[in-house]
Amino acid sequence: MRPETIPLTKKLRFLLGLTEDRFRDIVVRPLLLRQGLRDGRDLCGPDEEGKDAAFIATNALGLSELWVVQTKKGKLNLAKEATENVVEAITQLKTALATRLVLLATRERLSPTKAILCASGTVNAAARRHIEETVSDVRLMFLDANDLVPKIDELYPELWLGIDPEIYPYLRAVKQLMESSSEAWLSLTSSQQEAGLRSSGPNTTCRCGCIGR
Repeated sequence: MRPETIPLTKKLRFLLGLTEDRFRDIVVRPLLLRQGLRDGRDLCGPDEEGKDAAFIATNALGLSELWVVQTKKGKLNLAKEATENVVEAITQLKTALATRLVLLATRERLSPTKAILCASGTVNAAARRHIEETVSDVRLMFLDANDLVPKIDELYPELWLGIDPEIYPYLRAVKQLMESSSEAWLSLTSSQQEAGLRSSGPNTTCRCGCIGR
């Protein structure tokens, strides 16, 4: 599949149409795992402490780093006043950055090295600036739809298979063609086998003149 053949508008519309849970589970988590991060545990729920998922990265010194992710559905825009989505993101990111996580396998207690705000829509410049100034932490990163699309194109292109309405009818037609061809071949093979058995029955004379058994 060639992801560049699918219009950018369709890709952005697909991401926007996902629920926050689906966005996290079928886009963010698989994509970050393909980028080399590990773990990816789901932390959603009453005890999430500002983060939806946590990943482990290995830095240049071979040490483990904790990357926490907060996912948001839709666009995060800022005009005159901060929207509810922006205010909620700020609160959650502050909590996530201030909370340590225990790794059960090694019993290490790690503070987040990075906190990533992932949005299924775009985050405009004003919203980014407001969030950065309010959170005021160099560990903060953003991944919005415009950042995610090229990464998905490169590492996870099969995600786009479901967004083009022309793809599924095409795949169904190919499947039906293969099935019908297979059935016809089996039917023909069965007929040929029956004909062969009849022709090779008792007292059958072959081309060389001998009697078949």
